[in-house]
Amino acid sequence: MIPELKKKPGDSADDWIITYADAITLLLAFFILLMSFSTIDANKYETAAVSIKNEFGNRDEVSTLSTLKVDMDDVIYELEAEDVVTVGADRQGLVIELDSNAFYRPGSVEILETAVPTLRKIAEVLVSPRYLSLQVEAEGHTDDDPIHTERFPSNWELSAGRATEVVRFFIGEGMNPQRLKATGYAATRPKVSNRTASGEAIPENQAKNRRVILRVHPLNLNNRLQTL
Repeated sequence: MIPELKKKPGDSADDWIITYADAITLLLAFFILLMSFSTIDANKYETAAVSIKNEFGNRDEVSTLSTLKVDMDDVIYELEAEDVVTVGADRQGLVIELDSNAFYRPGSVEILETAVPTLRKIAEVLVSPRYLSLQVEAEGHTDDDPIHTERFPSNWELSAGRATEVVRFFIGEGMNPQRLKATGYAATRPKVSNRTASGEAIPENQAKNRRVILRVHPLNLNNRLQTL
């Protein structure tokens, strides 16, 4: 006869559930942590994708964002607009910076007639079929000099209005509204310091901070389906 095993004091048949629950909790925490690090760098992603494709023999294929940058550089060069438009890149995609002093009347959202050809050429590139999978976000930025008018009680309305005016212009040029977004940041994100340490204005820096930025990056899946 096999003697019955005696349980130690405090032992329970359900003790394994506690260990199992701990393991599941740790696993969940691991995946949450993994997701927190999963922000996609569009430029690095496309660069990696192109490299992989090149390894398989498609050496003539380049990324959409890289092609767009080349096209935009060509447009700016042809228009001789290098002094008022710059094209660069960040972690998310392409960055096109417009000098507000050359695109708008002072204290207004009205686009100057002299700036229309440049905006029209930029829109012409962005509405071409090869770039329909890209979103365009217009950001308005001002200097720190406050504005107080009936239409623009503060720099927030002015910056948002300038970004919106660009979006409206692009829609007028045939761009799908689902690809567009407008945001105003007023003076909260200066490119350079508006003032000296003693608080004196730096006019040349304030001029640099008055700008509209076009951020171009791949559409998310939901917006991409809506543009079809």
